[in-house]
Amino acid sequence: MHKFWVGCNLVLFLMFSVFASVGVSKVIVIFDEDEKTEAGAGDFAGLFTSHDAGSTVEITDEEAISGKVSAYCTVSQSYNNAMAGWSYSVDDYPFISFAWKKVGGTAIMIQFAHDNAWAYRYVDVKDLPGWGSIVLSKDFPDDWVVYTRNMVDDFGGGWKLTGLALTPFDGEGGYYDHIIIHSEENEGQIGPYAIQSQGKLATIWGGLKH
Repeated sequence: MHKFWVGCNLVLFLMFSVFASVGVSKVIVIFDEDEKTEAGAGDFAGLFTSHDAGSTVEITDEEAISGKVSAYCTVSQSYNNAMAGWSYSVDDYPFISFAWKKVGGTAIMIQFAHDNAWAYRYVDVKDLPGWGSIVLSKDFPDDWVVYTRNMVDDFGGGWKLTGLALTPFDGEGGYYDHIIIHSEENEGQIGPYAIQSQGKLATIWGGLKH
């Protein structure tokens, strides 16, 4: 019996050591499957309350790189700088992962509202329309491209993400998928990863999805 308890204590000690050394990471799913546990509360398209040039956002199962659906935005952009309940500190969630695919046109962009004001942007192909966006690739993304970026490194810390703009500019539109903010870089990889409900801690053990 003594050996049994010694063994149990050793296992508990090792488990505690792993958690203490690795820590518990944090993940917020902005959009992936348009589920109620995500930041869009099951209505990601409805978050976009403003639309330029008749732009619309719809959830579609015609294209997806992660799961079964993606968000399709028609030209030129849909946006909201103060989405309900959004106040995500980039100091807590410095990494963002997202995927996009462009249909026609010249470039595709995603914009981030900094405390209810537009401030930071990523774009593929070129910096349209000269807003100082970070150009991720000069190649036209006519197939899915996935990015993970450190927003603190790119834009500085001390601000809160309060809204998004999906900006496919021209052509027919663009698909967006797998938009996630996270505390550790490797959490943004496409494939099995640990996700919990909005605002909760994600387990450090991988291999879980929803």
